[in-house]
Amino acid sequence: MNHLIKGRLVVPAGLIVVGIMVACRGSDSQKAQEGPLNGLEDSGRADVRQPDAAAPDAEQLDCAPPDAGPDARTDAAQDAPTEPPDSGPVVFRPSNLPAGICDTATSKELVVAANETAGIDPDRDCDLVIPQGPDLQEICVRIYSTVKIAGRYLANGGRRAAAIVATKSFTLESSGKIDMVHPGPNILIWSPGADLRGSGSKGSGVSGGGGGGQVTSPGARGGSSGGAGGPQYGDPTSRQLIGGGFGGYGGESARPQQDPVPPGGPGAAMQFVSCGEMTVAGTMDASGSGGAVGNYAPEYGGGGAGGGAGGMILIEATKVTASGGKILARGGQGGAGGAVLYGVDILLYGGAGGQGGTGASPPTEGENAKVTHDPMPPGKYSGAGGGGGAVGRILINVPRGTSPVLTGVEIDPPAVIGTTN
Repeated sequence: MNHLIKGRLVVPAGLIVVGIMVACRGSDSQKAQEGPLNGLEDSGRADVRQPDAAAPDAEQLDCAPPDAGPDARTDAAQDAPTEPPDSGPVVFRPSNLPAGICDTATSKELVVAANETAGIDPDRDCDLVIPQGPDLQEICVRIYSTVKIAGRYLANGGRRAAAIVATKSFTLESSGKIDMVHPGPNILIWSPGADLRGSGSKGSGVSGGGGGGQVTSPGARGGSSGGAGGPQYGDPTSRQLIGGGFGGYGGESARPQQDPVPPGGPGAAMQFVSCGEMTVAGTMDASGSGGAVGNYAPEYGGGGAGGGAGGMILIEATKVTASGGKILARGGQGGAGGAVLYGVDILLYGGAGGQGGTGASPPTEGENAKVTHDPMPPGKYSGAGGGGGAVGRILINVPRGTSPVLTGVEIDPPAVIGTTN
């Protein structure tokens, strides 16, 4: 961290200090120190370490000589009338990213027209790769001058979390959608920023798999004493890009033996930055996907798989205006249990999958397996449902002294509003 020693700011070696505003008490003068962002080019790639020091508030600095006493200011300064301090220019410092990233010189634009589809592969398409620390995925950063999305933008594959930076403006039009939802249980790919610490446990036999956990809450258990929901983990106040956990596999169906069905995946962990204004009229969705339905079997149906947890959406801009759109990070629903045949042509359907978590309610457990009754003797079971995945997180940060303008926009779970500086 930075240290203030008798009016001097001491910065640890190796830390890039950009945009620190220094003001003297009793004076209207201010000066800004600007430093270059090393390794940033229009199409280059660099590994950088995240600065962990925030700029001190200007009013905390005193410009008296280092060895002077507390009364070393001039008489004129001491006798000057008290006036509200000049707040100066807005200082915008995005979380997780290098200081000065807004000063990156680039002419690249991200434009997705209506009826078009584009996307990011965070394991390959990066201008910067930023480590986050142990147990967390790296951040793939893409930097543009302007971002304008009227079509569909996909960000639901790859291991790294992702950050999209617009140095000028970011617009998500009403027809646009940023899709961070995992593509589903039958497509076994990673999810950007996913955290295996939150994975649900596998079901067994007719029992369901557990739902994926998140920083916000644990996932729900699968039905019929099935797999445990993924645990809650990490720091819920952290701004690091921490994704959710996968659901647990469903139980194997027996007679005949079949493989367990795959779980739902978590929504992506992504950060959207505009160094100017950000306008959101479309949809940002980082919800978890649902777990697969359990296998059908003649005697014992298989358990449904757990739903994936919601992801994380971090929005930061000098001004945020959202109107009429949707910003979502809900948990995925557990898969229903597999059906079983009894009688001549009668199916006994499995237990329902648990509901995914939302801002209003936690995820629910999968429904228990069902047993057959007359006209056939009992002894055949349908599968139990998988547990629901935990809800994700939504954070919106703007400069101190300002507030985002949110009008008629659906946000679930409710956003945590904070400051960028």
